Amino acid sequence: MKYRYLLILGVITLFLTGCSCSSDEELTTEGTSSIENMENDEEITNDSESATVEADTETSSDELVQTETVTESSAVNESTSVSDSYGQDNESETTKVSDSTVEVTEQAELKAKYGITDAKYIYNENYMEYEVVYPQFKNDTYKVNDKLKKLAMSLVDEVGYEVPKEGELAKRTLYDKYSIKYISSDVISICMEGYVNVYGTAHPTLYVHTYTLDLKTGKEIEAKELIKDNTEFQKQLMKAADKQLPQLLYEELSGWQKNKTLTKKLDEAEYYLVENGIGVYFYVSYAAGSYFTVIVPTPAN
Repeated sequence: MKYRYLLILGVITLFLTGCSCSSDEELTTEGTSSIENMENDEEITNDSESATVEADTETSSDELVQTETVTESSAVNESTSVSDSYGQDNESETTKVSDSTVEVTEQAELKAKYGITDAKYIYNENYMEYEVVYPQFKNDTYKVNDKLKKLAMSLVDEVGYEVPKEGELAKRTLYDKYSIKYISSDVISICMEGYVNVYGTAHPTLYVHTYTLDLKTGKEIEAKELIKDNTEFQKQLMKAADKQLPQLLYEELSGWQKNKTLTKKLDEAEYYLVENGIGVYFYVSYAAGSYFTVIVPTPAN
């Protein structure tokens, strides 16, 4: 009886132990499943994050492509703008060079025809740099070489040779060259044009001086000898200015006429001869170009 009880107790114990193991296995299996599920969830999460990152990367790449496209477009526009601007500047410079070449050629032909050479005066001492180029006849039949030299050097004499007190800080430079405006066997009309610059001043002083000489006598011909009727000359001047001057300069000249200062301006002007006309240089402000010219045609007889 005692042994039977112990046998039953052992069977029960063995049964309970088996149940317990099964439960543990189930728990272990469930735990493993949970871990696997967690890992799967993490993988899904990682995949999702990876997909998001890739999507962001693709978006960034798209944005970069768009940005580069815009930049290239801007570069094209800028390039076109620069090209257009350069083309305009280049065209302007080409016109200037072309005009300058024509003028040089015309001057060379006149000098060769009338036997004129360039004489040059250079002074470079004590913070003063002067250079003056003026005409001289190879064969001074007209006896005007001394007169031409004196007229050309008049500006140098005006500026003078006094050493600047401030030394190099007040260095002076002067450059003066000539051009033949008109020449015949009887008369020569030249223009001396250049600048004087004193270091430390706001800007150089630009100037123009004209001289018309009777080649038979060597005498300088003055404006009053060229203009017989001042009233008529002013009328012809305004007509010529309307055709030749830009709007702002024409308005300047019209203003002088309205406030009755044109006569005074004409007294201060520089005159020179041209073929079938008279040229007039008027002085204005440095900002406006320092001076401008109007060519008044000679009235037909």
